[in-house]
Amino acid sequence: MTFLLTLQPVEPIQKPEPGQFFMVSIEHGLDPLLKRPFSLYRWFGQEFQILYRVVGKATGILKEKAPGNLLDVLGPLGNFYPMPTKNQTPLIVAGGIGIASLFFLAEKLAKSAYVLYGARTEHELFFINELKEYARDLLISTDDGSNGEKGNIIDVLKKFLTHYP
Repeated sequence: MTFLLTLQPVEPIQKPEPGQFFMVSIEHGLDPLLKRPFSLYRWFGQEFQILYRVVGKATGILKEKAPGNLLDVLGPLGNFYPMPTKNQTPLIVAGGIGIASLFFLAEKLAKSAYVLYGARTEHELFFINELKEYARDLLISTDDGSNGEKGNIIDVLKKFLTHYP
């Protein structure tokens, strides 16, 4: 199961850049002990979102949180994606939940990037309509052919690179 979590910091935070992430402490205590990294999905002034899939105990606990619950969040952290120069054409390639760290980049590039997005099935493709708004062109593939071209996104990438305008 996949979830979109909107966070409202209690105190102002530095504006993040595409590619940065946040460390989130799921519980106050010893279990789970360590903070978990989550990619920035979207930024709205002083609110931001993370897109995550439940894969273990920590994300299982996170999905049970209710509006108003407090979380210990550190960030933004890490390096950010370099922005292309005017002479470069950006190309974003993502698979499944991996779109989480790249959506904010596509949004910031505002119609200048080609976006290639693949998943096993159409049920593992997220926010396609929103992504179309920000992509210069959006090419989709699914392993089972349920949405877009049938096959792996790497196959679509190879075709794209041979026919690149």
